[in-house]
Amino acid sequence: MKTLKSKTYLTYLFWLGPIFTIMGLTAWVVGGEWSPVALGLLIAGIALIGLWLIFLGSLVPGFWGRRSTQAGTNAIIATLAMVVILGLINFLGVRYAQRIDLTENQLFTLSPLSQMVVKKLQQPVKVWIFSPQPNPADLELLKNYQRYGAKFQYEFVNPQLQPGLAQKFDVKSAGAVYLASGTQRKFLQTVSDAERLSEVKLTNGLEQLSSDRIDKVYFLQGHGERPLEEVEGGLSQAVSALKDKNFTALPLNLAERTEIPQDASLIVVASPERPLFEGEVQALRNYLAMGGSLLVMLDPDSKSGLDSLLAEWGVKLDPGIIIDASGQGRVVGLSPATSLVSNYGNHPITKNFGNNYSLYPVARPVEVTSIKGVTETPLLRTNDQSWEETTPEKQPLQYDPNADRPGPLTLGVALTRKAQPIAASPTPKSEVTATPGALSPSPSASPSPSPAAKGQKDKGQPTASPTPQAQATGSPGATPSPSASSSPSPAAKGQKDKGQPTASPTPQAQATASPGTSPSSSPSPSPAAKGQKEKGQPTASPTPQAQATATPGASPSSSPSPSPVAKGQKEKGQPTASPTPQAQATATPGASPSPSASTSPALANQVKTNPKNPESRLVVIGNSSFTTNGWLEQQLNRDVFLNTVSWLSNRDEQTLSIGPREQKSRRLNLTGLQASLVGWTALFIMPLLGLTTAGIMWWRRR
Repeated sequence: MKTLKSKTYLTYLFWLGPIFTIMGLTAWVVGGEWSPVALGLLIAGIALIGLWLIFLGSLVPGFWGRRSTQAGTNAIIATLAMVVILGLINFLGVRYAQRIDLTENQLFTLSPLSQMVVKKLQQPVKVWIFSPQPNPADLELLKNYQRYGAKFQYEFVNPQLQPGLAQKFDVKSAGAVYLASGTQRKFLQTVSDAERLSEVKLTNGLEQLSSDRIDKVYFLQGHGERPLEEVEGGLSQAVSALKDKNFTALPLNLAERTEIPQDASLIVVASPERPLFEGEVQALRNYLAMGGSLLVMLDPDSKSGLDSLLAEWGVKLDPGIIIDASGQGRVVGLSPATSLVSNYGNHPITKNFGNNYSLYPVARPVEVTSIKGVTETPLLRTNDQSWEETTPEKQPLQYDPNADRPGPLTLGVALTRKAQPIAASPTPKSEVTATPGALSPSPSASPSPSPAAKGQKDKGQPTASPTPQAQATGSPGATPSPSASSSPSPAAKGQKDKGQPTASPTPQAQATASPGTSPSSSPSPSPAAKGQKEKGQPTASPTPQAQATATPGASPSSSPSPSPVAKGQKEKGQPTASPTPQAQATATPGASPSPSASTSPALANQVKTNPKNPESRLVVIGNSSFTTNGWLEQQLNRDVFLNTVSWLSNRDEQTLSIGPREQKSRRLNLTGLQASLVGWTALFIMPLLGLTTAGIMWWRRR
């Protein structure tokens, strides 16, 4: 009898094992750590359960052979297996989380650009939000950033509880958001109930904080181009977007300054209304040839004067406009003259655009012809139901197979070619005004003495000498660019013989190349200057023109030398007018004139090369309206513009992708009548309809 009671007590002793185990786990959860008490209870519980299992066969004979034991054991094993499987699934779900965002603009998913920016952070960056109450939407956005980058951190701070930290950041009001990385700090925005934390501002702030590179983008002005101010048809939103991306937008007027700035990352030509001067076109041509980048956006009514430059790259813009007859734009209230583009080329600018739309109101097609050495990639392509309308003034618009060109049409193209230093291209625009004691030669390719010049020679009066245009001399290993040449007129010789003031010829551009040399600039001496030097008379110092001479290992430089007429004056001790490059110069006896104008933009940057840009880049788009105020924020227009600028500025190490999207307003503005109708429908009409239907069904089933 006693043996049976002891076995019963030992059977009940088994329950102490699970009880101690549960107590130990509870103590660990409550205490947050494995204390000695929690660990002791857990070990004791597991030990009791183990002893019970060992002596269970002796305490309860035939226990393991029972069917109930086998079924219970199977149930326990299956339960434990299920728990382990669920635990593994939960572990993998936390470790490799996958989210599905069903919103239209993917509001709860970081954009590809934001993901790449936070992944490429080189240093830890922390977001400080000085707000007493964290907003769930802001917290979720910050968690999304942290999922893609381990170096991204954030912290919410109550400025009232931590006034020292708030004073350190110079917090003015609650809700201020700051970015901090090392010793750098940047204010982002102020969050409130009306304005939440913006992904656009946060991503732009991360880019600016992690990169100290600031590129300058020059917008050509002076010919009726798109203004940079906040006006209708202006580019103020584009300028603001460039600023967020560490770009500085500046105007450039080549009529006021004679060269393209050396710090220019690219030049933007935004649909000029009047043609550019030939000198300006030549300056852009030289800038491109030396590794520069150019963005040309031309509307159908634009008169740019860039046809010759674009033709060198195999690009031609058609005069017609693109008509989109697919009807997709009419759904959102757009006219057929607005092209909806969802077909993009395989290029870094557009590689992540997918099938998303970009809008181009009143655009023109771009034709591209293959040119040796030029690599072209179409960026924007219209759909199959578009065409080029050559007579848009005729209404209604209808496709004419005899005059119109069917789609799909190319609206934008990106081109590259290897950068090459070039010699100056002469621009014959020099003019020297002759007054008593001052002489003015006019440009000519090969002048002959005029009667006036002969009379001056006979009477001992000042005589104007001709202006030689250009002379090219070639030597082995170099290829000079072609140019014209001229020699001084007989009038100049008469001045030399009679000792009278003589205007020396103005050499325009003489290119000389020798093997293994780099170009430099130096005009040739004139005989008149030599004559003045020998006779001890005052001689006007010559002004360097555009003569390119290659010197071994030499960098571009300018070294003037006297003209042939100056030799004669030098021998007879008479004053000599110095040659002036494409400018007005005045020479008087005994005076040394100085140039009154500087080199034209056609000669600017003529022999410089940019070692950082091994290739020249050009993007041509048959529309500029998509970058104007109001249109820039539509669909992918902003991304097309910013990615184009980033690629042209040779930011190849940075990601070109789709920028963050902001939430669209989905509010419905109802009139009073519409609001009343909605209310009556919800409160009375729909319930009455349901009751009526139920009543009819009950009556029929009776």
